[in-house]
Amino acid sequence: MGNVALDAARILGDAGRPEKALECYNITLMLDPANVEALVFKGTTLTELQHYDEALECFDKILKHAPDLEEAVLGKGFALLGLGRVEEALKLPGFAARLRELA
Repeated sequence: MGNVALDAARILGDAGRPEKALECYNITLMLDPANVEALVFKGTTLTELQHYDEALECFDKILKHAPDLEEAVLGKGFALLGLGRVEEALKLPGFAARLRELA
């Protein structure tokens, strides 16, 4: 069931329905709170919706267990930028370099 909700969330996200996608990520996480993929997508979607504090919580949760996961580091960096915490974002390992690559 969790994978169905995760697939639905991705489809909804791609279709420009981030709020609905968020509901599906939450369902996935209720069934499997440690689902890293769902946490990454949820954090990314929250950042997209400018809910930076909540996004930061998602990424911090992931980084506690997987400190080197690039998607989580990047996600945390963008959430921090959204909060105006630029210096903190640029201190994240590898974030400044990835930002230059994306520019």
